[in-house]
Amino acid sequence: RNTGGMGRGMGTAVSDGRTKERKVLRYAQFKSDPFQRRYAKIQVAGFIMSCGAMLLWAAGGIDAMTELGIEIGLLVYRGANEAAHGEFDASAYWHHGAFFLVYLLLLYVQSWQDLYAATTVQMQILHVPMTLWYLGGRSHCLLSSQRKRRICIALFRPVWLASCAFRAGVLVLAAAHAEDAAARSVLATCTAVFMALDSHWTMCFFSRIGPLSLPPTLFAGLVGICLAVYSAPPQILLDLGSIP
Repeated sequence: RNTGGMGRGMGTAVSDGRTKERKVLRYAQFKSDPFQRRYAKIQVAGFIMSCGAMLLWAAGGIDAMTELGIEIGLLVYRGANEAAHGEFDASAYWHHGAFFLVYLLLLYVQSWQDLYAATTVQMQILHVPMTLWYLGGRSHCLLSSQRKRRICIALFRPVWLASCAFRAGVLVLAAAHAEDAAARSVLATCTAVFMALDSHWTMCFFSRIGPLSLPPTLFAGLVGICLAVYSAPPQILLDLGSIP
């Protein structure tokens, strides 16, 4: 059966002994359901707006807290859409709840805002592959062309894995550089929650479309980790380099 939240509506996996490619081709058959297409249309609009806000932040057009304010608005927008279409599952409670609590912490603790607002923005990187998923990955999506859907699925796998590795790398670096026990505890908890969610969603998605082979999986993970290190504040790397 389907799972909920980010995993629901993904369709039923085909397991008939055929090759993985045939499984993906069978899965990628377009399914016309006005109710599910409306859900996908609203979701993909929210993810595209989130990606736009992240690009604007990366270009210096807005600060991190402004970007996160936009994300909170989009969180309510997507959550209401998930609830209205029966897609709000346990993982959605953890995902939306954790982000909302982190936002409140940043909003009311200035020192945390200065240190971790940008890190929280970076966590939204999953919205890039999610845009691909709702455009052409899930069984009820926006694209009806099988060729375009296969392209979305082919792009989704490595982008998703690289994004998950990036999130994990960013959080681990931040936790390792935390200045006190309280910060380390909060960051370690966030790391555990987000890595557990990412692992759960990865299993949900790839059970439908099939996983990557090992070499591209490792390469995607390496790209994500390298991007996390590259984006880390220089002081973090200097401090970690000085650890005996």
